[in-house]
Amino acid sequence: MNGEDLKSIAIDTNILLILIAYETIEIRGLEGPAALKVLNDVWGQRQLGWEEFRRLFAVCRSARRRVVTQHVDSEVFSQRDKLRFDRETLEKAVLGVADGMEKIPCSLQDLYTDSDYRKILLELGPADAGLIWVAQQNRLEILSVDRKLAQFAQGRSVNVFSIQDLRSV
Repeated sequence: MNGEDLKSIAIDTNILLILIAYETIEIRGLEGPAALKVLNDVWGQRQLGWEEFRRLFAVCRSARRRVVTQHVDSEVFSQRDKLRFDRETLEKAVLGVADGMEKIPCSLQDLYTDSDYRKILLELGPADAGLIWVAQQNRLEILSVDRKLAQFAQGRSVNVFSIQDLRSV
Protein backbone atom coordinates (compact mmCIF):
# COMPACT_ATOMS: atom_id res chain seq x y z
CA MET A 1 0.00 0.00 0.00
CA ASN A 2 1.23 3.49 -0.66
CA GLY A 3 -0.09 6.89 0.34
CA GLU A 4 -1.66 7.49 -3.06
CA ASP A 5 -3.98 4.52 -2.50
CA LEU A 6 -5.57 6.14 0.55
CA LYS A 7 -8.58 8.32 0.14
CA SER A 8 -10.23 8.32 3.55
CA ILE A 9 -8.88 7.07 6.86
CA ALA A 10 -10.16 6.59 10.37
CA ILE A 11 -7.37 7.17 12.89
CA ASP A 12 -6.97 5.06 16.02
CA THR A 13 -5.73 6.38 19.37
CA ASN A 14 -2.11 5.25 19.09
CA ILE A 15 -1.70 6.92 15.71
CA LEU A 16 -3.39 10.15 16.84
CA LEU A 17 -0.99 10.34 19.79
CA ILE A 18 1.96 10.05 17.39
CA LEU A 19 0.53 12.77 15.14
CA ILE A 20 0.20 15.09 18.14
CA ALA A 21 3.75 14.24 19.25
CA TYR A 22 5.04 15.03 15.77
CA GLU A 23 3.23 18.37 15.78
CA THR A 24 4.78 19.24 19.17
CA ILE A 25 8.21 18.44 17.76
CA GLU A 26 7.60 20.80 14.85
CA ILE A 27 6.31 23.55 17.15
CA ARG A 28 9.35 23.19 19.43
CA GLY A 29 11.79 22.87 16.53
CA LEU A 30 13.27 19.60 17.81
CA GLU A 31 15.44 17.65 15.40
CA GLY A 32 17.60 14.57 15.15
CA PRO A 33 17.88 11.96 17.89
CA ALA A 34 15.97 14.06 20.46
CA ALA A 35 12.94 14.32 18.18
CA LEU A 36 13.07 10.63 17.23
CA LYS A 37 13.27 9.70 20.93
CA VAL A 38 10.09 11.70 21.65
CA LEU A 39 8.24 9.88 18.88
CA ASN A 40 9.45 6.44 19.93
CA ASP A 41 8.64 7.15 23.61
CA VAL A 42 5.05 7.96 22.63
CA TRP A 43 4.96 5.05 20.19
CA GLY A 44 5.91 2.67 23.02
CA GLN A 45 6.53 -0.32 20.75
CA ARG A 46 9.53 -1.47 18.77
CA GLN A 47 11.73 1.45 17.82
CA LEU A 48 10.93 3.04 14.46
CA GLY A 49 13.14 5.16 12.26
CA TRP A 50 12.48 8.53 10.67
CA GLU A 51 11.47 6.93 7.38
CA GLU A 52 8.63 4.96 8.96
CA PHE A 53 7.34 7.99 10.85
CA ARG A 54 7.72 10.14 7.74
CA ARG A 55 5.53 7.75 5.76
CA LEU A 56 2.88 7.84 8.45
CA PHE A 57 2.78 11.65 8.50
CA ALA A 58 2.72 11.84 4.70
CA VAL A 59 -0.18 9.39 4.48
CA CYS A 60 -2.17 11.26 7.11
CA ARG A 61 -1.54 14.64 5.52
CA SER A 62 -2.39 13.44 2.01
CA ALA A 63 -5.57 11.56 2.93
CA ARG A 64 -8.70 13.10 1.46
CA ARG A 65 -10.53 12.53 4.74
CA ARG A 66 -9.07 12.05 8.21
CA VAL A 67 -11.65 10.90 10.73
CA VAL A 68 -11.75 10.23 14.46
CA THR A 69 -14.57 9.48 16.88
CA GLN A 70 -15.31 11.06 20.23
CA HIS A 71 -14.21 7.81 21.87
CA VAL A 72 -10.75 8.05 20.27
CA ASP A 73 -10.52 11.68 21.41
CA SER A 74 -11.38 10.56 24.93
CA GLU A 75 -8.69 7.85 24.90
CA VAL A 76 -6.10 10.34 23.66
CA PHE A 77 -7.04 12.71 26.47
CA SER A 78 -6.69 9.94 29.05
CA GLN A 79 -3.20 9.11 27.68
CA ARG A 80 -1.97 12.70 27.38
CA ASP A 81 0.73 12.03 30.00
CA LYS A 82 2.67 10.24 27.22
CA LEU A 83 3.06 13.67 25.61
CA ARG A 84 5.62 15.31 27.87
CA PHE A 85 5.29 18.89 26.71
CA ASP A 86 3.95 21.99 28.37
CA ARG A 87 0.24 22.72 28.16
CA GLU A 88 0.58 25.60 25.68
CA THR A 89 2.61 23.51 23.24
CA LEU A 90 0.18 20.60 23.53
CA GLU A 91 -2.81 22.87 22.92
CA LYS A 92 -1.18 24.24 19.76
CA ALA A 93 -0.28 20.73 18.63
CA VAL A 94 -3.78 19.37 19.17
CA LEU A 95 -5.28 22.29 17.25
CA GLY A 96 -2.77 21.76 14.43
CA VAL A 97 -3.57 18.06 14.14
CA ALA A 98 -7.31 18.65 14.43
CA ASP A 99 -7.30 21.16 11.57
CA GLY A 100 -9.13 19.48 8.71
CA MET A 101 -9.91 16.36 10.72
CA GLU A 102 -13.52 15.20 10.92
CA LYS A 103 -15.09 13.89 14.07
CA ILE A 104 -17.89 11.46 13.28
CA PRO A 105 -20.06 10.55 16.26
CA CYS A 106 -20.90 7.02 17.23
CA SER A 107 -23.19 6.41 20.16
CA LEU A 108 -22.96 3.45 22.46
CA GLN A 109 -26.61 2.80 21.64
CA ASP A 110 -25.70 2.42 17.94
CA LEU A 111 -23.14 -0.20 18.90
CA TYR A 112 -25.22 -1.97 21.53
CA THR A 113 -28.37 -2.38 19.45
CA ASP A 114 -26.50 -4.28 16.71
CA SER A 115 -25.74 -7.77 18.04
CA ASP A 116 -22.48 -8.08 16.07
CA TYR A 117 -21.25 -4.71 17.27
CA ARG A 118 -22.39 -5.46 20.82
CA LYS A 119 -19.89 -8.34 20.80
CA ILE A 120 -17.16 -6.04 19.49
CA LEU A 121 -18.07 -3.37 22.05
CA LEU A 122 -17.86 -5.83 24.93
CA GLU A 123 -14.59 -7.33 23.64
CA LEU A 124 -12.71 -4.17 22.55
CA GLY A 125 -14.44 -1.24 24.22
CA PRO A 126 -16.15 1.84 22.79
CA ALA A 127 -13.15 3.46 21.07
CA ASP A 128 -12.27 0.48 18.89
CA ALA A 129 -15.84 -0.69 18.31
CA GLY A 130 -16.88 2.86 17.43
CA LEU A 131 -13.95 3.28 15.06
CA ILE A 132 -14.88 0.08 13.21
CA TRP A 133 -18.55 1.13 13.06
CA VAL A 134 -17.72 4.60 11.72
CA ALA A 135 -15.25 3.15 9.19
CA GLN A 136 -17.79 0.63 7.94
CA GLN A 137 -20.61 3.19 7.72
CA ASN A 138 -18.41 5.73 5.89
CA ARG A 139 -16.24 3.38 3.79
CA LEU A 140 -13.03 4.36 5.54
CA GLU A 141 -9.81 2.44 6.04
CA ILE A 142 -8.52 2.28 9.62
CA LEU A 143 -4.98 3.29 10.51
CA SER A 144 -4.02 1.37 13.68
CA VAL A 145 -1.52 -1.07 15.13
CA ASP A 146 -4.10 -2.89 17.26
CA ARG A 147 -4.23 -6.50 16.05
CA LYS A 148 -7.49 -7.33 17.83
CA LEU A 149 -9.14 -4.30 16.26
CA ALA A 150 -7.82 -5.43 12.88
CA GLN A 151 -9.29 -8.90 13.29
CA PHE A 152 -12.74 -7.59 14.16
CA ALA A 153 -12.61 -4.91 11.45
CA GLN A 154 -11.61 -7.36 8.76
CA GLY A 155 -14.53 -9.55 9.83
CA ARG A 156 -16.71 -6.52 8.95
CA SER A 157 -14.88 -6.02 5.60
CA VAL A 158 -13.07 -2.93 6.87
CA ASN A 159 -9.42 -2.63 5.82
CA VAL A 160 -6.91 -1.91 8.59
CA PHE A 161 -3.30 -0.94 7.99
CA SER A 162 -0.34 0.10 10.10
CA ILE A 163 2.93 1.95 9.62
CA GLN A 164 4.54 -1.35 8.67
CA ASP A 165 2.08 -1.69 5.75
CA LEU A 166 3.16 1.60 4.19
CA ARG A 167 5.80 1.05 1.53
CA SER A 168 6.51 4.37 -0.08
CA VAL A 169 4.72 7.65 -0.26
